[in-house]
Amino acid sequence: MNKNLFLTLATSLFILNGCGSSTTNSSNAESNSTHAFITDGTSLKIIDVSNASSPIIKGNVPLASSHFVSVGDGYAYVGEYASSDPYINIVDISSKTTPAITTSISKNSSFGLVSDMYIANNTAYTTDEYKGLHVLDIANGQFQAQALTGSDAMSITLLNSEMFVLHQGSVGGIKKYNVSTPTAPSYVSQIANPNFVDYNSYPNQTNTNSHHSWIENDGTNIYLANVKFQNFIKFDNNLNQLSSVTTGGYVTALAIKGNYAYLTLSNTIIPITGGFDGIKMIDLTTMSIVDSKTLVNTSGVAVQDNELFVTDSTGLHIYNISNNNLSLITTLASGNGNFISLGE
Repeated sequence: MNKNLFLTLATSLFILNGCGSSTTNSSNAESNSTHAFITDGTSLKIIDVSNASSPIIKGNVPLASSHFVSVGDGYAYVGEYASSDPYINIVDISSKTTPAITTSISKNSSFGLVSDMYIANNTAYTTDEYKGLHVLDIANGQFQAQALTGSDAMSITLLNSEMFVLHQGSVGGIKKYNVSTPTAPSYVSQIANPNFVDYNSYPNQTNTNSHHSWIENDGTNIYLANVKFQNFIKFDNNLNQLSSVTTGGYVTALAIKGNYAYLTLSNTIIPITGGFDGIKMIDLTTMSIVDSKTLVNTSGVAVQDNELFVTDSTGLHIYNISNNNLSLITTLASGNGNFISLGE
């Protein structure tokens, strides 16, 4: 996409999040990335991870309550959780040492808190914890806020021409939409049993931002990582349950690549506390936990090729996963943070 067109859309409040390539997705599984982009509640940090054994901080941008982050086409899209801070800050990351905010979109009656995003076929879909689902036609600059009927939205994934959204509230649950017309999703079906699908949000220990359940896909099936029920469920694309595994902790982020899922889990979610705090690796064929590592206030995960990147309050932890387990390569203490996204 032409960057001048992109900035025009952003200035006009058409752009909302993650205007990247069609390979950008909420699973945060990438290839050939050289940098990690980490939010830590005060800034966006840029870390050179081209040598996984020796990561180097290259630059940062002060952002008072940085939370969600996605990267694409030379820009980072950072959501902030404080009500007084912008809904989205668009950061030019073409210079890793001197990144700069190009546009800020304020919170208002349409924009609340970014919770997840997905880009496919020139269309950006963003879930908003307070305002539902947003849709942006990147090619034509046609934007709709609250594009779909339904409640606030927590997580999203796209599988072929079908979109799966985790909604909150009285009409909450996993909803399936047909997006063969990308900017005009049509409702197909849903799972709405609150005793089966947890669609609440939970404040963290500072009571300022929150955690929620996550959904993803592996190209064939849909996966739900529940907070309240501490489980990881496998569905077919018709939302029939196939199998599940108990995680033993409250999920904070989810990434899927190949035959494995990677869940960060924390035990500091209020009002539900306790359980495992760290990263777990799950075999999607057997739906069994094959490895885990204990960490502290674990919050973000991203994966590419044979490397896994995990953020917690003590640093950025990089693991080798080539042998289908978690083998620590190194920890960068100054890489601590909330969410993480990978990019060039």
